[in-house]
This record gives sequence, C-alpha cells and structure tokens, in this order.
Amino acid sequence: PFIRVRLGGGYERIDYESSSAPSLGLNPVNTYYAYAGVEHQINQFFNHSLTLSHDNQLGYNNAANVEGDHITYSLTWAPRKQLTISPLVSVNFFDESFGSAMGNLYYEKFTYYLIGIDARYQLGPHWRASASWNYRLQDSDIPDDGYAQNQVSLELIYQF
Repeated sequence: PFIRVRLGGGYERIDYESSSAPSLGLNPVNTYYAYAGVEHQINQFFNHSLTLSHDNQLGYNNAANVEGDHITYSLTWAPRKQLTISPLVSVNFFDESFGSAMGNLYYEKFTYYLIGIDARYQLGPHWRASASWNYRLQDSDIPDDGYAQNQVSLELIYQF
C-alpha cells in the first residue's frame, strides 16, 4: 500500500497571431494551469485517486478560449493480474468566451458531469484490449444548449 501525491502548475500566455485579432477583442491573456492529485493503493486489488485541475484550452464553437476547473475521482479494481476495471466520476466547470474586450460577442458557462467505467485486459506483452462506457451530461447557462451523451469505446492496442 502507498499514497502518491502529484502537484504541478505553470504560467500560460495565450496570444493570437492575426492583425485583426485586436479588433475582434482577442487580446493576449496571461493565465495559469495547475493540478493536484492523490492516488492511494489500498491493497493489491484496489487503488483510487482524486485529481483537481485548472486549465485553458483553445476554444471551439464560437469561442477563442475555454477555461476549465476539473474534479475527478476514480477507482481501479484488479481482480486478476491481467484485468482492471475502473469506474470514474468527474465534474468539469467551464467558461467559454470569444475575446476579453467584447464580452457580449460570445460567452457561455457550462458544466459537464461524467460517469463511466473502463475494463482493460492485457492479452500479452505487447497487446491490450479495452472497453469503456461514459455518460456525459452538459448543463449550460444558454437555454437549450445542454445535452446528454453516451459514448462507447472498444480498443485493441499493440504497444512497441
């Protein structure tokens, strides 16, 4: 059994290389990223972890910047040496905007709630198979912009 702690962070500058960027309200932004995580191995079969993080991403939809805060809890169960089963729960808070100078051009606050489960099986020294399911619910401050999503993934991986 062990407890592992990870901490990190740093400075980020978001700058737009376009002559029209200032007229669109896309001014440089000085910001940061940070994370903290704790993993606890309970015994040879179970470990769990809690991660908190803050980041900035390039925007999508109508946005230039997406700022997020995340909380994730996961549990890993290894009933056999080759098999792991990992449920997880995550809450992600986002502020999405297009430029800081033109706040009315586009702005959205939304939250993702995520639950899921992942199963992995080591087939040999280089091969691994996995199957996962995630359910995501988005709650937005823009009416009718929320949604629910089921995601299923099957993977067969060869690692060199």
